[in-house]
Amino acid sequence: MKPITTFFILIALSLILSYILPWWFLFVASFTAGLFSSSKQLKNFLIGFVGGLLLWGSYSLYIYIYSEGKLTSKIAQLLTLPNPLLLVLITSVLGGLIAGISLVIGNLIINTLLAHKKISIDNKNTW
Repeated sequence: MKPITTFFILIALSLILSYILPWWFLFVASFTAGLFSSSKQLKNFLIGFVGGLLLWGSYSLYIYIYSEGKLTSKIAQLLTLPNPLLLVLITSVLGGLIAGISLVIGNLIINTLLAHKKISIDNKNTW
């Protein structure tokens, strides 16, 4: 599957699942998109990173704007951050990192299973 298709699967699954399920289903959606990806590992990580960064970044920026910065400021004070927008940036980067890692893990698992299936079919006298 092409990388742009993987990116759109990640975005679509994440948006759909985020309305129904908890916040951490971004990683399940990313893992699922990794199962269908056929790109190299670095490209998979970048696809997941950009997808998670955009999703979590836009949502935390939406919360910042919607609450007029009050909620983000209070959480930034709890975390001793100098600026509430730094919290938005940290949230975005964390979402990107975890989505990228889960996409790579999904891709590695499917590649491992397919490689194991190919080996077991080729070696009929394994037992």
